[in-house]
Amino acid sequence: MRKILLFFSMLLVTYTLNAQSSYGGGNFPGTKNGILTGKVKDMNSDKMVEYATIAVFNQLDSSLVGGTISLPDGSFTISGLPYGNLYLEASFIGYKNTRLTKIMLKPEKSTVDIGTITIEPSSTSLEAVEIVAERPQIEYKIDKKVISVDQNIVAAGGTAVDVLENTPSVQVDIEGNVSLRGSENFTVLIDGRPSVLKGNEALQQLPASAIQNIELITNPSAKYEAEGSAGIINIIMKKQKQQGVNGIVNSSVSTNGSYGGDILLNLRKNKINYILGGNYNIRTFNNTGYMERGIFNGDTTFYQVTSSEGAFHRDGYNIKGGIEYALDSKSSITLMGSYNNASFGRDAASNTHHYYVPSIAEDLYFGQSSDFRRTREAYELAADYLLRFNENGHQLAASLNYQDENSSEVNNLLQDTLNSTWQTTGLPQYREQTLENELETEFRAKVDYTLPISDKSRFEAGYQADFETSSEDYKFFNFSNILNEYVENTGMFNDKDFSEIVHSVYSTYSNGLGRIFDYQVGLRLEYNNRLLVQNITGERNEFNRWDLFPSLHISKQLPAKIQLLASYSRRIDRPGGRQLDPFKTYMDPYNVRMGNPALLPEYINSYEFNMQKSLKGVGFISLELFHRNTENLIDHYTIVDTLTNISYNTFKNINRDYSTGVEGMANIPLAKWWILNSSVSLYNYRLKGTVDEIDIDENTFSWNARFSSMFRLNTGTQFQLMGFYRAPTITTQGNREGFFFTNVGVRQDLFNKKLTLSLQVRDILGKAKFEFTSEGEGFSQYTRMKRQAQIVTFSVSYKINNYKQKERNVNGNGQNTNEMEFDSGDDY
Repeated sequence: MRKILLFFSMLLVTYTLNAQSSYGGGNFPGTKNGILTGKVKDMNSDKMVEYATIAVFNQLDSSLVGGTISLPDGSFTISGLPYGNLYLEASFIGYKNTRLTKIMLKPEKSTVDIGTITIEPSSTSLEAVEIVAERPQIEYKIDKKVISVDQNIVAAGGTAVDVLENTPSVQVDIEGNVSLRGSENFTVLIDGRPSVLKGNEALQQLPASAIQNIELITNPSAKYEAEGSAGIINIIMKKQKQQGVNGIVNSSVSTNGSYGGDILLNLRKNKINYILGGNYNIRTFNNTGYMERGIFNGDTTFYQVTSSEGAFHRDGYNIKGGIEYALDSKSSITLMGSYNNASFGRDAASNTHHYYVPSIAEDLYFGQSSDFRRTREAYELAADYLLRFNENGHQLAASLNYQDENSSEVNNLLQDTLNSTWQTTGLPQYREQTLENELETEFRAKVDYTLPISDKSRFEAGYQADFETSSEDYKFFNFSNILNEYVENTGMFNDKDFSEIVHSVYSTYSNGLGRIFDYQVGLRLEYNNRLLVQNITGERNEFNRWDLFPSLHISKQLPAKIQLLASYSRRIDRPGGRQLDPFKTYMDPYNVRMGNPALLPEYINSYEFNMQKSLKGVGFISLELFHRNTENLIDHYTIVDTLTNISYNTFKNINRDYSTGVEGMANIPLAKWWILNSSVSLYNYRLKGTVDEIDIDENTFSWNARFSSMFRLNTGTQFQLMGFYRAPTITTQGNREGFFFTNVGVRQDLFNKKLTLSLQVRDILGKAKFEFTSEGEGFSQYTRMKRQAQIVTFSVSYKINNYKQKERNVNGNGQNTNEMEFDSGDDY
């Protein structure tokens, strides 16, 4: 606490002194008409660097006289500078500071273009230990957090979900379901485009070894589609731009029977880059479960107690290919295609005891085995066109995307009547089977225009159209012991069509208000038309609506490498076809799933304020305040028929919820070979509304914390230990208990980093679990699930012609700074 208070005190004093400074330039005191322009570029990749910090100092007393951050094209403009002798420093987390000296501004030469500043990734060499200061696991940018997958050893051999387990603002349960700031309603993009893989399914299917970065955008600007109440998770896949053949091959195997591999190859010859890749994965997660449900009917309570053992299965393969072609120096076209074949399954064996208190009937005992599997076959075609009018960011981008998916779902249930010692009674078994088939297509067209008006101001506008159609049928079968085959129950047949169209236009404008702050304002207009048709009954449910979605982002660069960021956005979460479909789908004799055609879209207002302090090297401290309120909150809701003891699981609109909290994060080099990354999120959550004439007003304080400790040795060996704790919280009809887990991993680089071996152990203490208690009118239920712990995974990665050269050591002065002189043609 003392360190936090000291930090804020230093911030206040530094800012006050800065505000009182006259920023005199030495030779021309009080005159502030100077302008510096330039660009920032990565030395190794030749790519322009976005969000680099540019600070300008007085040569006489080293006082700060101005600063800004670089734009997406690496450019920057600093105005309001004093005349005189100045020097400039460019810095970015994970890079050496670059200093440019002997810069002269004077009335007859008030604007100076210093050209392109090259910044170099930092590295440190010691006698016993060599530290390669790569980018940190997590980087904060003006509108997003960027997670470096290569820095996450404990995710080796896993999926995108395993990477997100150790990421601020993200929670992952033991089934691998991801929530962003407590909400599972987020949009997943792959390389900035939608995918046939949706939401959690996409994150659980994509292998971590094929991912370069993951971007978390909790407050997207109006440029992004408004769908996804919690924001956007953008998966950046690995690519290479080097000439010739290059690529990467990965494989992994685990002690729980999971295994897989992937490959990415690039062939670049002059203007053409060919891309070919694929992956194949078999993933198994064994689990145990316990459920106790009580249904109240007057003075009598019916109890259902179930113990189970089972496994989740995810397997499949994906093939993708494409070509990038530079038409000329200003335009390029990209064509991509992919084919995906995947399945998700769940099998379980359980024992169930039914009884009444007080006893009004004989106790019943059942043994059940269930087998659920959903398979999907999909392909995707995409085309992108980019036209650059000049090198200053004036450009036009257009894209087309087509997706086609065919999926089927089979659910088999066998129930055997047992006695009180759990032995079979020999009575006929009960069997049922459900079949669902769905065909879905989606077409998207998008165009974006960017116009830099001046060195600091920028105008963007665009249009997007989405067309989605799906058809689905459902069949229910009972097993006939007489015929010895399944017989369709024609009274439980469903056939529905769903279509949705979204047209949207947007515009954003960014500029700076003098030296006070930089800002971006945006507005998006969306028209939504959806139609759900029940072909059996002829019932139609149609919805049409226009919506406005504003956004605002503000940034301010302070002295001492402190940056302030504030943002606001309005977003929406529209219910899908399954959430709207009122047809009753029987999961087993006592559990029914059904949609709600009266559902309204969720509307979310999100506010964030972030302060970042850069430390030496890759170190930084970040503190973020957030507030989010949701109108028409869509939540799971259970209704129990106390006469039949059947639970109907559906969705309801709750009036609203509120989430207000603070999230702190630090990336601190504790030693030259040891980096600690940790975060803590504290928040208050409140649910307020009325459902089925029942008033709901629940309030709770909750929190979660995570840490990751990284150790690096000069032998190319790296160790990582990470842990995560999620505190209890509430839901519409109950509460969820907290849980804790820890993972450990080790990685060894060989043959100049061309070959990498990784070993990791998940949940080494065996503490990960899911516990949930729910209560509603006429029922209460307790559920517990625990996934197999202490799973060991071994992974191998081999790079083909694309390993990085070792970077140079720091100068003997120990400072991570490159210094050079700027020749402005003047004598000093």
